[in-house]
Amino acid sequence: MSTRKVISLVLVAMLLNIAFASAPSRRVPVVAAADPGVIAYVRRSTHDIHLISPDGADDRLLWTAPHPKSPWPAYALAWRPDGGELAFSSDHEETCSYYESDVYAIRPSVAGYRRITNAPACATLADLPKGSVTVDVSVYGTPG
Repeated sequence: MSTRKVISLVLVAMLLNIAFASAPSRRVPVVAAADPGVIAYVRRSTHDIHLISPDGADDRLLWTAPHPKSPWPAYALAWRPDGGELAFSSDHEETCSYYESDVYAIRPSVAGYRRITNAPACATLADLPKGSVTVDVSVYGTPG
């Protein structure tokens, strides 16, 4: 790159820096929220998901792990940005899913529990229509 281009880029950078430094601040003052939020965590002894206030009060059960003796608890807990739903991964429906674990969601009110990935959930499989398949098997080349 030529010296002239380097000097031009440096001058532009300096002018932008000066312009941003002299611009009035548009920062919004931070105001303490009336609701400090809710923390979700997995209890190690039972693998259940609990909710608790940041001050340690109001510890309550949100979701009960169907297999508390499983080696893997629910993991990767994440709140929806508006706090209306908690998503988590779990392998508790591994026997009826193509994958090792799936993503689930539940509302803080314990309503709306659902499997997000690889639907349907195990509980709804029984409601699906059933069919049957007949296969004819022939064995060739075996000694008789």
